[in-house]
Amino acid sequence: SKQIFHDAAIKAYQVHSCPSCEKDYLIGKTSDKVFPDYCTHCGLILFGKCPTCGETNFMHFPYCRSCGSPIKSVAKEDKQAQA
Repeated sequence: SKQIFHDAAIKAYQVHSCPSCEKDYLIGKTSDKVFPDYCTHCGLILFGKCPTCGETNFMHFPYCRSCGSPIKSVAKEDKQAQA
């Protein structure tokens, strides 16, 4: 998996683009309240649930937007599993 840095994640989230392939991840969605689990263009995991409170979060941010708990990046978990 590709490591996404925080500044790149913020910019990508603000314009609804995948931080890996830079394509619009809301393409075909009727609402920006509906979050895709992954990018349909490159497969990068985008959104997931906070392990503490269950709130949907952009998985490339370090903390939950609802409760502030650390979010384990899927990319970090993939790297550790491969080691």
